[in-house]
Amino acid sequence: MLWIIQISIWIFLLLPTTTSASIFSSFEKSLMPGELAKPHQELVDDCNNCHRFFQKDKQNQLCLDCHDHKAVKQDIQDNTGFHGRYPGLTKKECKDCHSDHLGTEVDIAFFDHNTFDHQYTDYRLNGKHISLDCIACHKKGEVFRKAPSSCFDCHKKIDPHDGKLGKKCGSCHRESNWLEFAFDHSITKFKLTGKHQLLQCNDCHPNENYISTPKKCIACHQHHDKHEKRFGEKCEKCHNDISFTQSKFDHDKDTKFKLKDSHKSTNCISCHDSNPYIKKTKSKCINCHHMDDRHKGLYGKKCQDCHTEKRWKDTIFDHDKTDFQLKGKHKTTVCGSCHTGELYEQELSSKCYSCHIQHDVHHGNQGENCGSCHNEKDWLNKIQFNHHVTRFPLLGSHLALSCEDCHINNDFKSTKHKCINCHRSDDHHKQTLGNKCQNCHFAKDWKAWRFDHDKQTDFKLTGKHEKLECIACHKEPVKNKIKISSNCISCHLIDDIHEGRFSRTCSRCHNPESFSKVNVIGIKEE
Repeated sequence: MLWIIQISIWIFLLLPTTTSASIFSSFEKSLMPGELAKPHQELVDDCNNCHRFFQKDKQNQLCLDCHDHKAVKQDIQDNTGFHGRYPGLTKKECKDCHSDHLGTEVDIAFFDHNTFDHQYTDYRLNGKHISLDCIACHKKGEVFRKAPSSCFDCHKKIDPHDGKLGKKCGSCHRESNWLEFAFDHSITKFKLTGKHQLLQCNDCHPNENYISTPKKCIACHQHHDKHEKRFGEKCEKCHNDISFTQSKFDHDKDTKFKLKDSHKSTNCISCHDSNPYIKKTKSKCINCHHMDDRHKGLYGKKCQDCHTEKRWKDTIFDHDKTDFQLKGKHKTTVCGSCHTGELYEQELSSKCYSCHIQHDVHHGNQGENCGSCHNEKDWLNKIQFNHHVTRFPLLGSHLALSCEDCHINNDFKSTKHKCINCHRSDDHHKQTLGNKCQNCHFAKDWKAWRFDHDKQTDFKLTGKHEKLECIACHKEPVKNKIKISSNCISCHLIDDIHEGRFSRTCSRCHNPESFSKVNVIGIKEE
């Protein structure tokens, strides 16, 4: 039989395309094991709808691709629905349950309603739902998955609350008996604890009003409020639902203001003269102790920085823990000498100059950093200035100079620090070598200099270049960086007797020992 199929395939391949397609289609039909089911009759002319020639493993994917609009494929992927939940079903192929080619009248999607296990669907049957007939939820002619899954969809007609309690019937009713109900109040925003557990529903929900039921204690316990609303409406802050007469309020734990020392014995009304939940009780010391402020507001409102709750007259302020430690004569200075305004609002500078401007005999010419020369021991006790902390350390001959030699008119701040600023008259090169004097000269002696052209530049001096004066190449003044071409022709243009015919690269023939000599093979010197 196999050789007959093979010969048929070869004959099919040798025939023209249109003829071969027709013959192959007839050939495929002749191999069908039986008639297709009625829903698949429209696919009978093209086996490729469900099969791939010599690719049996493709059949299951073709089934899923075709039935994807019924979400079967998605159920298998997400483990939902009957096809995704039934044990082992996801590992089977579609044909294992839905075999075709059994005849046109065979129902390939048939299942027994009496034996079907509803527990493997997205909706488990419990209670009285188990005894219901399928048609009670699944309308005839509709896909089973379209059946409603919420209680309200089926039971809204028998809802005695007329929808006032919402659509979550399962919150109170049970599947065992619709008339049996037990509501779990703990799932709401108001859990029943203490004596609330003994109340009847109508005590708080008259006329079955569940939506707008107040949750505040004061709504039910107004007649129990002995404070006449002076302490606000948040009864739960002090009282509990076990006994309204008991108070559980702890000022240390329940507020941000712990009662310490003298505050413990203070009466509540001394601080809370009005509703603390409407008008917030101020917790700053100055709010209660403004009459005790002998500084009359000069030192600000942060009384706690100096005073304690144990005794108002005791002070604990330590200036050394601030950003400005008191040293030398500052220790005996009166506070008001520096703090002339409100202590915590005045932006007081910690710079010496802000207080000692009247002592500045330099009139600002030496800057505002007084501490560079003066100290806190005594303003007149001048110390030697360390020039090494500046951008210009004093070295060599600079050490012997007086301050005025560089800082004319005691102007320290704007003094320039480049060599050329002071040594312009000593520049015999007339700026042809730039402004970086330090590349050649030393701070020890201006006349002593050292420059290594081979190491410090990209142009090594060899041959006759070694004996040349700087001015021979560096002829024009430069402002910043020296930029001179290293090409021979830039200097030897007048020596080029070839007038550029042999290119501008003179070094190909000439050398720095003698420009008149050539070193190219085959060329004689003239």
